[in-house]
Amino acid sequence: MAPTLRSAASAPRKRRAFQSLPTFSNNFDYLRFLSDTKKKRLCKERTKNSSKTKNECDLEEKIDFEMKMKEGIMKLLAVSKHSIQTLEASKSLLTCTERIKAYKAEREHQSLQSGSVRQAMKSKGRISVSDIRMPLMWKDSDHFKNKGDYRRFAVFCLIKIGSKIVDTEIVWNVDRNVTDISFDSVSVFSQVSPDFEVRIEVYSHMLHNDLSIASTPCKIKRKITRSISRTVGRKLAVSLNDNHTNGESGPRFDLVAYATLRLRDVADSIKTHDLLQLNLEDPCHQLPLFGCFCCRLVAQPDFVNVERFAGYLNIIQNEGNASKTRTFWCSLKNLQLAFWQKCEDSSCKPPAITVAVNKDTKLETRLFNVINSFCFKIVNLTEEVMLAANTVQHHSQWISHIAQHIKEHDLWGYLAESVMKISSPFVPHVFRHQSLYEEA
Repeated sequence: MAPTLRSAASAPRKRRAFQSLPTFSNNFDYLRFLSDTKKKRLCKERTKNSSKTKNECDLEEKIDFEMKMKEGIMKLLAVSKHSIQTLEASKSLLTCTERIKAYKAEREHQSLQSGSVRQAMKSKGRISVSDIRMPLMWKDSDHFKNKGDYRRFAVFCLIKIGSKIVDTEIVWNVDRNVTDISFDSVSVFSQVSPDFEVRIEVYSHMLHNDLSIASTPCKIKRKITRSISRTVGRKLAVSLNDNHTNGESGPRFDLVAYATLRLRDVADSIKTHDLLQLNLEDPCHQLPLFGCFCCRLVAQPDFVNVERFAGYLNIIQNEGNASKTRTFWCSLKNLQLAFWQKCEDSSCKPPAITVAVNKDTKLETRLFNVINSFCFKIVNLTEEVMLAANTVQHHSQWISHIAQHIKEHDLWGYLAESVMKISSPFVPHVFRHQSLYEEA
């Protein structure tokens, strides 16, 4: 009897739910109603997860794009016959793999921080890495007498800042006649915080040539494969492992050294930095690096060239027992507040008044004994300026942006005072190498 009672009790609820549905004159209206209901439910779900869907969707799109690129590169690598093509394809395959790892790590990091409160304004800037050059350390007999070491390498670099990864061009046929490796590419990163870490990774692959002693393992493998059965020959060829595959096919690039640069390493000229070398399992595949390299690392904060906030402000001047108020159009940019008589003058005339806003500036927001209650004071070493906004909203906006401007100057330091030139991103497509002795 229990099942009968439960079904009887549930029947009225079903009828009431059915009776609450609207009536339709035809089937098309009913199908349209079902479609609209499904859309509303999906919109509610998206709105519920709107705090994390945007960033996660962007990362998912990047991961999907790199996966498709990886599939295309593997197909290209399978049909490539020229050495330059296989080297370029292997480099692109490695770059795609590293980007996928970085995007997945960033996605996990964002999911862990989804519940935390994020700052509304963050200090960002642009970073440029260029003029990378690495000296090599060959033996005297190898370089000057041109004998002994027959190894030749193909080398490139990966430059990483967080989940952003840029690769340089390949410098190939690096042998004992080459004293240094130089990369002409210019890598530019945007939306970088002042606590950035630039990781420069050096990858190399030892080339084989039939005319050199270094190609002996390759010759042995080909002879073994041709002389005995294919099955046994392939097993023996794999044991030689002279091609260092990427897990698929083609030449494998090994990570041989890396360096980490930070804000303190930024300079408007080329500087020398330490290079941490890694010990590979096979010493013959080790690129003879000297242990240091030089590059030009340039940073440019966004708040120097970008207008942070603009609007009308009142300058309050005390004259005896009375106060005088003058209204100006004001712009916050490049460590200063610039004042014009009219908004139109800001694009064609120099400012009538300028007030410094830097890390030494003090912002006082307490109430002052003046008529206008939306006041705040900017205090510098040599001047004090009393300002007033027209509304409560403008007052809070000016206070927030000026305080952020002061904080950004403190974070970026001297980089905000001297504007460094950042070149456009450039990656040369010509394979070449140059020696220091050729430039002398």
